[in-house]
Amino acid sequence: MRLAVISDIHSNILAFKLALKDALNERVDGFIFLGDYITDGDYANEILEVIKNLSKEVIVGNREKYILNINPLKREYKNVKALAFTYDELNQENKEYLKKLPIYKILNINNQKVLIIHGDGYLSRNVLNDTFDKLIKEFDFDICLFGHSHKYLYKNYQGKIFINPGSIGQPTDSNTYKYCIIDFNNKIKVNLREFKVMDTFDTLQAEYKKTLFYQNNFIWGNLVLNEIKYSKDICSEFMSTVRSKVKYDTSNNFNAVFEEVYNNYFTDELLAKRLLDKEVR
Repeated sequence: MRLAVISDIHSNILAFKLALKDALNERVDGFIFLGDYITDGDYANEILEVIKNLSKEVIVGNREKYILNINPLKREYKNVKALAFTYDELNQENKEYLKKLPIYKILNINNQKVLIIHGDGYLSRNVLNDTFDKLIKEFDFDICLFGHSHKYLYKNYQGKIFINPGSIGQPTDSNTYKYCIIDFNNKIKVNLREFKVMDTFDTLQAEYKKTLFYQNNFIWGNLVLNEIKYSKDICSEFMSTVRSKVKYDTSNNFNAVFEEVYNNYFTDELLAKRLLDKEVR
């Protein structure tokens, strides 16, 4: 059995279509989806409709959890507004669909126990052996398929196989959109499928800037574009720095300070250069 394994779309419908076309041309037997399908752009309903029609082997990611648990009192905060946009875009049927998605599943594929899980709560962006130890301790499996880190990985550890197909929407390891076709017959074979970001980036950027998401979330939208263009974890770096600067504010007015820092950090030339330096390393 040959299965396409796709993770971390993050509403990048252009890259998602590249993967779908390629997988169908390869005549895969089915699809597995590992979470973080939406947020960061438009097309939430369109993407979920495709996923629902393609597979039942679908689990929830942290981005889906975020939008389902938005604090209504914080909807206008800059970092929540982008998530609220996606929540409002979703139709009720797809909201109910997301609520019912499991955090993990254990599949029996060719007499092998395959754990599919997004990975948030178990791994940071940097995958370490203790992360695998946690998963081994909690679950009974032969193979673990996970996402979240936006980095491709294949590792044999403690007699278990760990595979991350990388991100099809926002890669942060190299400048290619990624997904995998895994052959589960006899010995596991992983075929990493890649598409060069820069081959389609101009088209992506032009279309993205026309979307309502970008027009309503200018700062986050530009961070997303830069993350895709440079294939670096710019969004997390941005939020980490904003939170660290707010943490040391002594006014005790966290929300107001957060808003101010969020806006100023993006526009401040010195700090913007720091982001750019991280982008091109």
